[in-house]
Amino acid sequence: MDVLQAKTYEGILKELAVFCILYNLVWLVIRHAAQANNTEPQHIGFLDALRWLRFDGNANTLRSILIIPRRPNRVEPRELKRRGKPYKFLTIPRRIRKEELSNSRTYALT
Repeated sequence: MDVLQAKTYEGILKELAVFCILYNLVWLVIRHAAQANNTEPQHIGFLDALRWLRFDGNANTLRSILIIPRRPNRVEPRELKRRGKPYKFLTIPRRIRKEELSNSRTYALT
């Protein structure tokens, strides 16, 4: 959900609504999988539940969702690893930008 694809206000609202529905649906699967496996919801992976929804979706296979074991001294950093690109965003149509670049560029022969 880093980048929304819609260009209109209504489209953005629809995208946000779909993300909220999907998020809540995944957590519902996590809760049911935890009950089926007699464990806590914290031990069911979000991605495992999402993959179960996408590829399986059979209520009888909720027991097959991977259970994450307790890891008492595990620490995971919550930091971004990738750096942003040093380029500006393209805010005009590509065709127009290409024309601007070709008109302003002087070609040197080496």
